[in-house]
Amino acid sequence: MELTATEIVRRAFEAWATRDLDEMVPYYHPDAVYDCSLRILNPEVYVGHEELRRFSAEIDAIWDVFDVTLEDLIEIDEERVLVLMTSNARGRSSGIELVDTKAATIFTVRDGQIVHAKLYPERRDAFSEAGIPHPETE
Repeated sequence: MELTATEIVRRAFEAWATRDLDEMVPYYHPDAVYDCSLRILNPEVYVGHEELRRFSAEIDAIWDVFDVTLEDLIEIDEERVLVLMTSNARGRSSGIELVDTKAATIFTVRDGQIVHAKLYPERRDAFSEAGIPHPETE
């Protein structure tokens, strides 16, 4: 049975949240793009499996605690899925805590693999990009 885009994204997200990169990486195309250019700290675009692993290693190096909870998956169309998430983190050296930080990512899936993902620190921007009304403005 072929997985839907939503199920592929769910499985990849859950694997990343538990840092099971060996489980996560096969859900991504070898040339997949993970665009984090909108984040304030270390904006960057990661391309390919090794850079996805580097992204995860950077998170683990900076944060002593970095927990991400999947709140919702919203199917935009057959290829795109909007993921709403909340993170809690504590800086490894600073001790700074981020509590209930809301964000979103739009994933694009083609031929059974994630080919593109873009992180949106502001959920409104993700809803706008997806062409979906933001729930708080309805």
